[in-house]
Amino acid sequence: MDWREQCKDKMMSPAEAVKPIKSGDKVTVGPFTCTPYTLCNALFDRRHELGHVRIDHAGGFFLWTRDGGEKVFEIDRKSTRLNS
Repeated sequence: MDWREQCKDKMMSPAEAVKPIKSGDKVTVGPFTCTPYTLCNALFDRRHELGHVRIDHAGGFFLWTRDGGEKVFEIDRKSTRLNS
């Protein structure tokens, strides 16, 4: 049995993966080259339905504060200087 068969019940789209995130939640994202851009984009696409989501993304290359994202996502500036 290959990995696809073993994990088929857990496979989902990026949109489905970020659906449980709600306003007021804290999300920690892997830094630098470990950044899951597909998931970050899926969460960013939900910016119009969310509010006050705290993002802890040390060394993140994903720009959360664009196109209205600055009104939704609160970036932990102590550990994230690239998003300022």
